[in-house]
Amino acid sequence: LQSAFFQDRWKPEKGFWRRLTLDAGVRFDLQHSVFGNARELAATLSQAPGVEPFSLKPFETQRTTGAQASGRYGASIVLTKNSVLRGSYSDIFTPTPVDYFLGPININDPIVNGIYAGTPRPLLPTRGKLVDVSIESQFGPRFVTRTNLFYKKLYNFGDSGVIGNLP
Repeated sequence: LQSAFFQDRWKPEKGFWRRLTLDAGVRFDLQHSVFGNARELAATLSQAPGVEPFSLKPFETQRTTGAQASGRYGASIVLTKNSVLRGSYSDIFTPTPVDYFLGPININDPIVNGIYAGTPRPLLPTRGKLVDVSIESQFGPRFVTRTNLFYKKLYNFGDSGVIGNLP
């Protein structure tokens, strides 16, 4: 995974608006993954008695590349001496996990399009959008509370959480 970002911050210096801070930036992420070769295991499984013919392609070495340039925008305003309101928007790019858990393939299940359910497939990064609003309050010199409300819309979620990883 390679990432780079550029961010700028602007804050007025006079009047009421000096309580305001604006942030804007862009982040670039690039992921290239190589998933292991399990072709020999699949070939051995295919020779077992009672196993229907199935596609060996998902068991070959898989390579995936994903990239995204995403904008990130934020603002904060000091409401009182001890409280700050913050808001932000960003496009999400979550790389796939380094490893994932795979249950045994059940050869008693039906084959769909030449593939058993549970067959590993190349994982892709999760993409989405995130809107986040929070209020931060300080009580005394050391105690701070923060309450967040956020809206997240994810695409390809099964690949980041390693759930529902089916073809």
